[in-house]
Amino acid sequence: MQKELGLVIRECRNYRGLKQEYMAYKLGVTLHTYANIENGRVDSSCKKLRTIAGVLNIKARDIFTLAEDLHDYKNASWITDLTRQKIKLYFNNRPFLLTPRPLLKETDWSNL
Repeated sequence: MQKELGLVIRECRNYRGLKQEYMAYKLGVTLHTYANIENGRVDSSCKKLRTIAGVLNIKARDIFTLAEDLHDYKNASWITDLTRQKIKLYFNNRPFLLTPRPLLKETDWSNL
């Protein structure tokens, strides 16, 4: 899931028009470390992901939800384009739905 988180972070950063150097500066890490975050080579702490979300002006939970979408459909070629569209809608303050996660019913617990 690190790779998907990195892709969502990269797409958000690109949409906001921010450079990797700026993100690295705001996070207090080297450019190399930040690039590794976007490439999914570094397992970022929750605190670091919240800081990234704050710089990008997006909720951390929305980064995770978008990354889950990518992970769930990792073999589908269209999902990256859909993720870009969702990011664009998010930053344009238009209402959109992230893919809702169904809640488990009590009867589903027996299957776990």
